[in-house]
Amino acid sequence: MLSVTLELEPETPGSLTRAVSENGIEDVNIFIYRNGSRVGHTYAAGTSHKIDIAPGTYSFYVVANMHCDMGDLSESNLQGYAITAPADDGTLTMIGSDTFTIDGSKQVLPLSLKRHAAKIAYNIAVDPAAGDIELASVQLCSIPDREYLITDLTAPTDPA
Repeated sequence: MLSVTLELEPETPGSLTRAVSENGIEDVNIFIYRNGSRVGHTYAAGTSHKIDIAPGTYSFYVVANMHCDMGDLSESNLQGYAITAPADDGTLTMIGSDTFTIDGSKQVLPLSLKRHAAKIAYNIAVDPAAGDIELASVQLCSIPDREYLITDLTAPTDPA
C-alpha cells in the first residue's frame, strides 16, 4: 500500500457573489474506482485527505457540499446521479474528477473542483420610448426538474 494525499481546490471563478460561498468546501464525497469497480468511498470534511491505496490507475471523483453521505455508489450510478432541488444553505455543489496512476512517484494528487451551479443576476429595463410600461412581475420558465452532477457524461433529455 502507498500513501498519497488528495488535495482539493476550487476552480477560480471569474467573479464572486456575496450571497453564497462560491469557493467554500464544507464536506466532500470521495469516490475511487478502478476498471469500473468501486474501491473506495469516503465522506469527510476538509480539502486535504490522506489515502492508503495499492499501486495502479484509478478514477477519482469528488462531490463537494452535498451535506450528506451519498453512499457507496457504483461508477455508473454516480455518473447518472441527479439533484432534484438545489440546497439553499449558502454553498454551491462542486464536482471534480481525474485519473491518477499511483506508483509511488507522486505523494500529492491535486484535484480541481468546479462549481455545479452559479447564481445568475440580471437587470430588466424598459426603454423610456415605450411609454409608461411598468414591470409587475417576472416568471422563470423552462427549468429542468433535475440536474446531473456529471454533465459531460449525462446528456439532458428534452421531453418536448
